[in-house]
Amino acid sequence: MQPGHRGALRSGLSVHRERPALRGPAGPDRFSHPGASRAARELGLDAGGARQLAIGTFRGAAELAARSSDSPGTLRERVTSKGGTTERALATLQADRVADAIVRAVRAANERARELGDELGKD
Repeated sequence: MQPGHRGALRSGLSVHRERPALRGPAGPDRFSHPGASRAARELGLDAGGARQLAIGTFRGAAELAARSSDSPGTLRERVTSKGGTTERALATLQADRVADAIVRAVRAANERARELGDELGKD
């Protein structure tokens, strides 16, 4: 184990004592929010099509970001047409303060990771 690092092998948990764990919520919802599937269903897609659309959207964005050295903001600007669908969707997300909710979720997951690290490190 590295100095300053307390890890718990149980459940694959790793907590860094000197810096945030930088872990967000885990599981499939981390990559494809159920709201995306629900919206697709409300627009008439069947369950399989809704799932495919939701996952494909997040997968495409993640793959683009992984292959590029540009910042996510720069990539977003490149794919957002003035007056287009992405611009409208982003305006809605901004109005609903989704970024703030994501920050709170990541902080909550990080706090819980620290708690679990403390609990599991007491052996």
